[in-house]
Amino acid sequence: MPGSSQAYNPYSYVMNNPLSYTDPTGYFIEDLSTKSHSSDGGQSGEAGQNKPEECNTSCIDKKARLITQSLCNSGGKCTVIVKDNGAYKKYTANISTNQSGGSEITQKSLIVAITGGGGHKSGAGPDLLNLAKQYKDNEGVNIQTFEWDDSKAARIAIINFRKDNPEGRVVLMGYSLGGRAAVNIANKLGKKDIPIDSLITFDAYSYIGNSHKLRYNNVKQALNFYQQNPTDRSWGISPAGASNPYPGSVINSKHINIINRNYTSDLRGINHINIIDYAIRDYGVQINDYIK
Repeated sequence: MPGSSQAYNPYSYVMNNPLSYTDPTGYFIEDLSTKSHSSDGGQSGEAGQNKPEECNTSCIDKKARLITQSLCNSGGKCTVIVKDNGAYKKYTANISTNQSGGSEITQKSLIVAITGGGGHKSGAGPDLLNLAKQYKDNEGVNIQTFEWDDSKAARIAIINFRKDNPEGRVVLMGYSLGGRAAVNIANKLGKKDIPIDSLITFDAYSYIGNSHKLRYNNVKQALNFYQQNPTDRSWGISPAGASNPYPGSVINSKHINIINRNYTSDLRGINHINIIDYAIRDYGVQINDYIK
């Protein structure tokens, strides 16, 4: 690099700073030695010497007319050299390495799905898991499933994901007792200012007349489906044998406008067991928008 004595040192590797830069080709530092010019022809300084600007992945995507190279540390936090309006500039972002060895910017997502009482195979639990698994082949998507009484593990999974992917996307879904657990998880994360991008709940269990509440401003958007049709769980009928053993509930918040879809009195016979199936039929596009 012109002006640097290390440019003449044959034993110097990436300007004698191998902990900050990687150079798979052996020639990358020559790219940084080029003066960056703005569109009006004025010099904007050397890209290799400017302090990187913070920029999330969507910001990088908008700026990056041409991604020339990425310099990564072991933690996945990378300095990306982009050509922005004719000038080479440096930004930082999380990137991943593809199979061919190159680097590409990704917006990672975590989908957490929590089933209700009785476990993954009970009630509409399989429908919730199938909904989450529809996104398993999407690049950068991590899907984790939990039962409602393992909500602590679900909360820790979100916390760990946020540490590694501060710009990533977190989708929290729950059914029945898992829906109630999802609301509780969102509130506990809210105490720590940990954001949730989307909360989607199906018949989050509550006694009729009660409601759930998001107490903090950490959930960006929430979509709730519930019914309070008459239950047929009575003496001689177990929850497994009842068609509508439990009711769901509305979710309230003073911070965001929650969309509550109420299936009470729906003439199609919607109940605690089939509510996810009907929600996907009726509002599949909206659910997909909240997840993606």
